[in-house]
Amino acid sequence: VLVASLRGLIKRYVSFKENQKETELKKEGEKFEAIKAQIGTSECDIRDILDSKPGKYIFFLPAKMEGEKKFGRDGAGIVRVKNLNEGNIKKEFWVVEAIDGAGSLRCLEDNNGHWVFLGVLRYYAKNRYLPNSVPEERRETTLLLCRKLYAAYCANRK
Repeated sequence: VLVASLRGLIKRYVSFKENQKETELKKEGEKFEAIKAQIGTSECDIRDILDSKPGKYIFFLPAKMEGEKKFGRDGAGIVRVKNLNEGNIKKEFWVVEAIDGAGSLRCLEDNNGHWVFLGVLRYYAKNRYLPNSVPEERRETTLLLCRKLYAAYCANRK
């Protein structure tokens, strides 16, 4: 009797976890579609991100394809390029701020509000690694955001 009741509890727990995961995936899919639907309304094109053009960038990052095989998943993201020293013309400080993301660009949602200095993104685009000036505590997140933004830039400039 005890074994049977334990089996019943385990089945209910497993089914609860499966339903929870399905609900999470459904929400992620809905969010992805919502961001993707906004792409046409973007103020700026992702191809202009390295040129310090201020505004909100809504973009799509397709999954990597090799022949017919698809690696990873598609992603959609929203970032904003802005000058943190808005009133000071002599000392402009351009940054890319993560706002929202879904799919492979979920890291933009996870790091909402985190910004990357645009000079660091340009440096990464040219050299494919971060400069030593990035603080150690921000290095991992900055590298992740630079990789994703540069991948989206390269995928959309073709």
